[in-house]
Amino acid sequence: MLPVPEALTRLSRHAGSMSIVSVVGPYHSGKSFLLNALLGDTQVFTIGRRTSPETMGIWLCRTHLHAGDGSEVWLMDSEGFFGPGIAESYDAKIFTIASLLGGHLVYNTVKV
Repeated sequence: MLPVPEALTRLSRHAGSMSIVSVVGPYHSGKSFLLNALLGDTQVFTIGRRTSPETMGIWLCRTHLHAGDGSEVWLMDSEGFFGPGIAESYDAKIFTIASLLGGHLVYNTVKV
């Protein structure tokens, strides 16, 4: 897993505070669907019916929502755990990054 340099540059230019909501869980458990539902837009995070995972790595989405402290709410989607051919050590990295970066962590285990 490698960071996208353009994304890091864009994040470093962001002047305001952010509140990140991270969603993690097994692959095909509805993480992206849940985030799209929160946004009211089915096209933000890719969802599909294939047996292979749709989200690879970690994705951030800036929203127009604000937390009680005035910070911008950003949503973090992550690659699902227990995907075919994916090592547990990779899943652990995804979980660790999502846990450390997110101010709130949602562990989604039930298909939405």
